[in-house]
Amino acid sequence: MIYLTLGRREMGKTTLGYYIVSRLPRRLIFDPRGMVRTDVSDVFTSGGRLFEEGMDSFSHHERTEIVMTPGGNVDSAFSVFCREAANYVRKNPHDRVGILIDEIRFMDLKNEDLDWILRCSSVENVHVVFTGHRPKDVPTDIRAIADRWLLFAFTLPRDVEIIEDQCSPKVAIDVQKLAPRQFVTWDDRIGKASYHREPSAWFVETKKRPKPEETIETLPVGEAGVDKRDLFS
Repeated sequence: MIYLTLGRREMGKTTLGYYIVSRLPRRLIFDPRGMVRTDVSDVFTSGGRLFEEGMDSFSHHERTEIVMTPGGNVDSAFSVFCREAANYVRKNPHDRVGILIDEIRFMDLKNEDLDWILRCSSVENVHVVFTGHRPKDVPTDIRAIADRWLLFAFTLPRDVEIIEDQCSPKVAIDVQKLAPRQFVTWDDRIGKASYHREPSAWFVETKKRPKPEETIETLPVGEAGVDKRDLFS
């Protein structure tokens, strides 16, 4: 499943993206800003041999969370990340894994291995979460196949126009009224929106793990009758 988590700075995109993948037993994270550091993460600051060795132990279930923070060329490191992630998914098609790709403006998303993950992996088992500032930063080919849009406040006309085209006129209106750290989830598979107006339900520091009983399903919604299904359903 593909998630697009979009909004301005300091709204909580990375935290929400991590919250989603943290609900899965295994996680691969591309973190160009060095924002994700948890008590279970193994962090690699290069895209070379050490990361490949880390992925080897990840494949043998010796690690549960791998974070790559590039120490040099971001696109080069991202290519290695996507290659290793695709190799893992091919070899372990039944594993449930979350892949978080933070701040998409930092890298070129036109990557063959990433494209394979998005189009060929199991929708039920592999959950890919992108975070970014604006809808236009997401390549059209990815926007076209995204399952869930998680949208914080937007006001720029071009952003609102894309949201109206990809989601609905109502969502395009509603995102202009959101307070900080509130967001709308648009489920593109069934054409429904849900509204999350209480950030305390999910906004935690990325150095702090969510409690085991917390799930995305428990997030409060702000309107009666709004769909409240699990983000993974």
